[in-house]
Amino acid sequence: KELATLWNEWNAKNQACYMLQAGDYQKERLNFYKSLHDRLKKNANNLQPLVIE
Repeated sequence: KELATLWNEWNAKNQACYMLQAGDYQKERLNFYKSLHDRLKKNANNLQPLVIE
């Protein structure tokens, strides 16, 4: 549900997406999710592990 919300917000700002053919639209959507995944993975790698003593 959160991913759909993110996509809809991104897509609303991207007027060019409305003119894309279905296959190109899906490629653009896939690129969006890949970049989101990479960004979240990079942020996760930068987090310090939680140490409980």
